[in-house]
Amino acid sequence: MPTSQLALAGRPSVRVPLINQTDQSAVVDAADLEALRAAGYSTRWFLNRSGSGHPYVRVASRRYAGGVETVARIILQPGRNRVVSYRDGDPLNLRRANLMVMPGRAKGQRLAPSAGDAE
Repeated sequence: MPTSQLALAGRPSVRVPLINQTDQSAVVDAADLEALRAAGYSTRWFLNRSGSGHPYVRVASRRYAGGVETVARIILQPGRNRVVSYRDGDPLNLRRANLMVMPGRAKGQRLAPSAGDAE
């Protein structure tokens, strides 16, 4: 459960404690948290490192075979062959003003076949 509400850059924001980090919490726009809840996502978020050691805030999900989704990707819905980056470099800052979509491929995504590939 979120512990406190904030007003950052004029937008209502909420701190969501990370279940595996007793001293850390993620910050998200209040509207996005409500949208996540409405879509059936839990607020039991956790910090998890990628294979390359980068930390990401994740949540359990039945939508993917791995059983987890990155909260930033759920918020922005970047689509295939796009990655979410953090303007301030802080993966705990999940406010929309801090998230941006960039060209690239998230680990675990399959490349779409190009038109020149043999069939």
